[in-house]
Amino acid sequence: MANCQRPLAIGLFFITNMASAAGYLTSLGNPEATITSVFTHAEGHVTLIVSGVTLNPDECGDLGRVHIQADLPGHKNLVSAALTAFASGKKVGFYTTGCEVIPFWGGTSTRPVINSLWIK
Repeated sequence: MANCQRPLAIGLFFITNMASAAGYLTSLGNPEATITSVFTHAEGHVTLIVSGVTLNPDECGDLGRVHIQADLPGHKNLVSAALTAFASGKKVGFYTTGCEVIPFWGGTSTRPVINSLWIK
């Protein structure tokens, strides 16, 4: 009986860790971040150079660059919204799904990976 319970406990621990790797990088109602530069990677990923990110739920090492992965289902919509905000100088908000090292930027510092963006 104990052997049957062990895999379940390990599985629940894994799910809990995955669920906690997300959160707001800015206030939902009053975002104050600004996109200062947009960098498009050869593989289709996009890094937004930003200022004003105030929250760090995943304890990423570098909040000045947020990353949009190329294989994200809403990639084109996020990039379009980011470019709109950048061109118009509007404030933006971000929601992160965790952190990762972006090899292009070198080093071992992690950057937020976002899956949601809104314009104020």
